[in-house]
Amino acid sequence: MNTSFEKSKKSTDEWYTPKEIIYSLGEFDLDPCSGINPLFDTAKVMYNKNDDGLSKEWEGRVWLNPPYSRPLIEQFVARMTEHNNGIALLFNRFDSKMFQDIVLEKATA
Repeated sequence: MNTSFEKSKKSTDEWYTPKEIIYSLGEFDLDPCSGINPLFDTAKVMYNKNDDGLSKEWEGRVWLNPPYSRPLIEQFVARMTEHNNGIALLFNRFDSKMFQDIVLEKATA
């Protein structure tokens, strides 16, 4: 199987969602996983990896496009389920341990 598309030499944990998708979902109060140099505003308050969004208080409606490396993805998704107000953009992998242990008990859509 060719999986070379999954990793590159200049791999990063920063992933961007097209602004049209984010803006169509309404306003967000917080993005705890914004890029270092964001292409556009995703929320009123935006934390990047230098701010450590996991250590900050989460308030209001959250937009979560987490870093996809472990253990960060599990930590951010668990925090989102505790906060329970917002939208998380995740790969559709319902059979994964993360979905079984963290997401399915709280997810509503």
